Amino acid sequence: KMLTTNNKELQLGDIKFGIPYEFSYKIYNVSEHDAVINTIVEGCKSCTKTTISKNIIPSGASVDLNVVFTPGTLGKTLKGISIIYNSDIELKLTFRANINE
Repeated sequence: KMLTTNNKELQLGDIKFGIPYEFSYKIYNVSEHDAVINTIVEGCKSCTKTTISKNIIPSGASVDLNVVFTPGTLGKTLKGISIIYNSDIELKLTFRANINE
């Protein structure tokens, strides 16, 4: 693995239905080579939007993956995000929340 993160599963706690909630993951390149991010796949395209500051992460560097989650259902939820890099390597991230009215 070249890329790692500070927290593969974030606990967002209690958040409000329909209100955008912003958070981020710190992504680290722990290898001796550049990591090229090919795509970021959100498990829920309608409720989760991601942005990353750069698509090439040099050896030893880090970037922030910024996430905006807008809950569309009530109750407990688990969502996933996959970072595909260097053509076919995957870093899976998840977040959990309890959605209230």
